[in-house]
Formats: sequence, structure tokens, C-alpha cells
Amino acid sequence: MRALLLSLLLAQAASEPPEKFPFSAELEPVYERVFDQVQQGQSEQARPGVEQLVREAPDNPRAWRLLGFLEMETQPKRAEEALRKALELGIDGHRRADVLATLASQSLDTPAQQKQARRWLLEALQLNPKEPRALYLSAVLYNTANEFDRARGYVDRLLELHPDMASAHALRAAILANQGEDEEAAEEVAAARAGGATAPFFEEIEGRSDDARMFRLAWQLPLGMVLLLGLSLGLLYLAGTLLSRVQVKRLASVDARLLRDEQTPQERRIDKLYNAVLWAGSLLFYVSVPMTLIITLATGGALLYGLFLLPRIPVKLILIALVIGLGGLWAIVRGLFVSGPKEGGGRVLTEAEAPRLFAALAEVAEVARAKKVDKVYLDADAGIGVREAGGTWRVLLGGGERILHLGYAALRGMSVTELKAILAHEYGHFSHGETRLNPVIGRIQTSVLHTLQGMAELGQMTYANPVYWFLRVYFAVYLGVTMGHSRRRELLADRAAALAYGGDAFGAALNRAIRNGELFDRSAVSTLIMLRQTGRPCQNLYRCLDAADTMTPGSLRELRTTELVQREEGKYDSHPPPHERIARVAGIPAHRPVDEEPALTLFEAPEKLAEELTGEFAHKVEDYLTQRGAELPPVRGEVVPALQEQFAGAVAFHRDALDMRERAHPEADTALVASARKLEETVGADDPFIVPVLQEMAYAQHRMGDTPAAQASLQRAIGILEALPVKDQGEIDALKQQLNNVSSKAA
Repeated sequence: MRALLLSLLLAQAASEPPEKFPFSAELEPVYERVFDQVQQGQSEQARPGVEQLVREAPDNPRAWRLLGFLEMETQPKRAEEALRKALELGIDGHRRADVLATLASQSLDTPAQQKQARRWLLEALQLNPKEPRALYLSAVLYNTANEFDRARGYVDRLLELHPDMASAHALRAAILANQGEDEEAAEEVAAARAGGATAPFFEEIEGRSDDARMFRLAWQLPLGMVLLLGLSLGLLYLAGTLLSRVQVKRLASVDARLLRDEQTPQERRIDKLYNAVLWAGSLLFYVSVPMTLIITLATGGALLYGLFLLPRIPVKLILIALVIGLGGLWAIVRGLFVSGPKEGGGRVLTEAEAPRLFAALAEVAEVARAKKVDKVYLDADAGIGVREAGGTWRVLLGGGERILHLGYAALRGMSVTELKAILAHEYGHFSHGETRLNPVIGRIQTSVLHTLQGMAELGQMTYANPVYWFLRVYFAVYLGVTMGHSRRRELLADRAAALAYGGDAFGAALNRAIRNGELFDRSAVSTLIMLRQTGRPCQNLYRCLDAADTMTPGSLRELRTTELVQREEGKYDSHPPPHERIARVAGIPAHRPVDEEPALTLFEAPEKLAEELTGEFAHKVEDYLTQRGAELPPVRGEVVPALQEQFAGAVAFHRDALDMRERAHPEADTALVASARKLEETVGADDPFIVPVLQEMAYAQHRMGDTPAAQASLQRAIGILEALPVKDQGEIDALKQQLNNVSSKAA
């Protein structure tokens, strides 16, 4: 390689004009003769002549340059001195460039020398951009420094000038191999071999190239699967979105029918088409399972195989590849065998406990032309829903057990007719058979979600697995399609309820159910915890919720109702926005007589049921507090329900005032002061419970400009804490600091 480069350098220099200090007439023939000998590799024959030139023309840089080339192989130290001498004597032009390049070739052993070599090479290429040794050595240096793109640029320029230069092809093969381009590197190895070059790494590159071809072939099947799954997802998304938009738009028509024997042929076709899309989306999951297993194994195997092609094999990367392959495989398999959504429990309600309710259920079943429910669960919460229980195939074949979940909290303030309208809506889901598909949909969603969670537990390394991204997109598309179907079914069920019991009655019932649900979710658990932690265990949660609702400021109630009812539709919502549902059925006349009695009158002993449900729910809350290490105080004497309700109402009033403050409501500070005084009346002026309440009231009073009242509130709070047997000095100091701040601002 060095001899080839030297030959190129000398051949190039021979065609150049002489320097400004030529040899004498006697020495010029000597120079030409020894130059040819050096160029032809006849070093020993050239040596006497070169020594003569240096001895008789010591000021001529060409003599020293020639000596440097002569001694480069045998005496590198003397060669470097000679070349440096040529530079000092002012050698210029392309000859200076090749001298600099030759010096650089002798300075590659240490980092310090390499810095100098880079400077020499830079200067050489500025003098002669086509200088072959400078181009070659620059590529070597940058390849060694792992700056492969720059190294590749230099060697590409060299091969443009000398396309048959075998050593340049060998160097380019090494650079490409370092960049992982094994097949192109193998092509360079072939070119280098054709030029007579050999290198120990040639066989390795060729082997890696063969492996890369095998690797590429091994990915063709998984890649085809990826494309197939992606195309299927796209078609599923387009079909589901189009059907959902068309059908939901149609349902604005009052003539839309729920029952199959009332539907037009076009409605039945659309219904079948929608079900076909849902089944296709469901089947896609099961069809994709073997594909995802293959893709996951291929991904892990490819990563692992690629690691073994590296010069160094980090153990950590091997573990990551194994985790991606085997861990992803396990996550998929585990997700397949996870059970579907857990079926809700609750308290079984017998007909003897609510004969009028069961009569109402029979009436609603007749209206919806559906079988009566087999079991009614009475729950403590505010949810009302139906489902079919049993094995998946049993449910699909129509043999599932029909169950109604009736949340006691949802019935607060609801009339019998309004409850029947809600029940007619739920029975509408039975009448059209959608509850049969729900277990399949639920199981698929649960399996995909558990698989994604299992893969996510592997850490960020799972992002390298295309199956993870497929499942994420599939989950989003499938959820969008099923939720679009669900929204359509909800509107159909709404219409069934409205046609039987009136659109306005259903709208009022829906509004009431939404408000009851929001109040229960917001206040039920916190009310039970607050009462229990203050030694006032709750006996009837629903009376406490009524008291809390009564104390809510009207402006805040209207604001919350607006937020709940007027919300915008989300892509993955299972129900359309309430305001849209109410508007679609508004004014539809009822075909059943109106019963304005409270829905709770359908139970024989509603108060007893309320206390029983409260006890079960409160027991769960108490267990939760105990598990978290909370110390529960003893009960404060006799439990008086009226006082509990008063306390619950006052606490809820204060929470509402804080909510108003967070919303920057203009009446917030007034409500905070009023709620604090209400709590004082309820629990007593010296109860430590009111200390944070007094603190919030002081803030409000100070914002309202009533500084003396704010100071008085803080002083009372400090007095309560200082009177305790065990004092929290930190809390006392914080209150005193707040008092000082209020007083200083007043001054």
C-alpha cells in the first residue's frame, strides 16, 4: 500500500514544474536518474546519487525531499528530518503537499501526533485537493476517530481520482462496515481483491454481508405481516368512522326504529354492515395474534443477531434484545389468557323487597319487547346498567343471565316515570342484542390493554418492537369503532325510552342521573372518611348527600350542571354528550301514563336499604383507612343522624366554597366565610377540626378587605391549637406568621 502511494506521489510530482531553486547542470541528470530509481523501488541503486545531491546541493529542498522518500521504509527518523528540512528550505506547490502528507503518515501513533498529522493533511489538501496520500490518510484518521461520514467523504474523493486503487477500496470497505452497511462493504472488498489487496477483515465483512442478506430475507415475512396488519387497520378505521358518522346523523330522525321488525330494509342492511365491521375488527385481533408472535420473535432475533456482528458485544444490549423478543412474546401470551372485565357484584334485590319495582321492570320489558332480567343487583353507587353474565359462547348464543345493576344513589330525586324511562333505555340494549357482543369486545380490549401494559413494563426498550405500536394503533382504532357503535346504540336506546315514557321525562331522568352520579363520585367517599375521622360514623350516606346537595350554592350547581351536560363529544366516549341526547328526544310524546311518585317508593323499606348499603360501603372505606395506617378515633357518644347530615352539609358547603375559589368565582370569598361559620355552628367553636377552616376564612376576609375579622379568625385558630394537650408548634408558628403578614399589610 505504501509503495503504491509513493509511486502515485512521485509520478504526480514528476510532471510538475521545478522549484525556484533548480539543480546545477551537472546535478540535474543525477536527480532525474535517482528520481526514476526511487520511483521504481530501486532504493539501494538510488542511495549514492541521493546522498550526492544532499551533499553537493544542501540548500535545494528537492534533494531533501527525495532523501525523505528514500529513507521512509528503512530509517523513518532520518526520513522525517529530511522532509522537515525540505519544508524549511521552502519547497512549495504540490511537492510541498506530498511532503506534508508523507510527514503525516509517520505521525499516527499517538493522539498528540495525530493532531499534528491532521494539521499537515489539512494544509496539504489546501495546496493540492487531489493529493492522494493526504486524502487516504485523512480517511484513515477520521475512521479511527469514528467520524465515519467524514472518512467516507475523503475516500470517495480519492476513488473518484483513482478508481482502481485497491487500498482505497479496502479502506472504504472498512468504513462502510463500521457504519453497518455490510452488503455495500462486501462490494468494496470485491473491488479491493480484484486490485490485489488483502486484509484480515475482508472475510469478516463478506461473512457479515451474507448474514445481512439472510437477515433481510428473514424479515420479508414479518414485514409482509406488518403491512397486512396496517392495511387491515386502515380499512377498519375508514369503515367504522364512515358508518358511525352516517348512522349517528340519521338518528336525528324521529322515524328511526329500534326494534328489528320495525326497521326498513335499508336500516337492517346498515345494521348488519355495522355488526360485520365490529366482528371484522374483533376477528382481526385473533388473526393478528400469531402474526404478532412471529413479528416479536423476529424483532428480538434480528436485534440479537445484529449485536453479534459488532466488534464488541455489550452484555446489556444482549439482555435488551432478549427482553424485547422473549419479554414481548410473554406479554402477548399472557394478555391472551387474562380474564375479561370483572363482572360487578352488589347486593341481590329480591322481589319481596321491592314488588313495585319488579312490576315496573316487567312493564319495561314488555315495552322493549325483551325478556325480563334474571337478577337485580342493588349497588351503593349511582350507576344503572345491564349486562349478560356467563361464558362467552353462552352469552353469544343468547343463553346468558340477564342482570340489572341499580345504583341506589341514582334514584335520589327521581320519579317513578323517570326511572322507568332510564330502565327502558337499559332494556333497549337487551332488545337489540348488543349485550351479547359486549363480552367479546370487553375481552379483546382487556387483552390488548394488558398486553400493552406488560410490554410497557419492559421499559423504553419495548419501543423497538413494532408489535407494540401495532397494538397501540389497533387499540385506538378498535376503541374508536366500538365506541362509535356504542354511541349509536345509546341514541337508539334513548329513542326507545322516549317513545314509551316521553322525551322530556327521559331528558329529566338523564339530567338527574348525571347530577346524582357527579355528586356521588365527588362527595360519597370523602363524606364517609370525614365523618369517620371525626368520630361521627355515617348511618345513611344518601341523606348526607342530600344535605350536601342542598347546601351547594345555586351558581356553582348551575356551573357544574352545565359542565356535565354541555360537554363536547370525545372520540372515545361511549355515550354522546348529554345535551345532544336530551335535544334528540325532546318533545317526543309518551305512550305510557305518568307516575310522579318518588322512585324510592318502589321499595318496601328504602331507609333500611339505604342504611344497609351505607354500612357496607362505609366498612370498605374504613378498611381502606386502616390499611393506610390511619388511626380512627372512637365514636363521639350517641350517633344522631340529623347532626351527621348537618355536619356533612356544612363540610360539603366548605368544599364547594373552595371549589369556587379555585374557579375564581366572584362569590367564592363570601361563600368561604359563610361555610366557615356554618361549620363553627355544627362542630363547635373550639373543635380543632375548624382550624384550617378558620385559616381559609381569614384569607377570604383579608381579600374582602376586612382585616380585623381576618386577624380575629387567625387568633381564634391559634388559641384552639395552643389549648390542645399536644401542640403542633410548627402549625402554630405558621398561623402566627400568617397573622403577622395580615397585620403588616393592614399597617
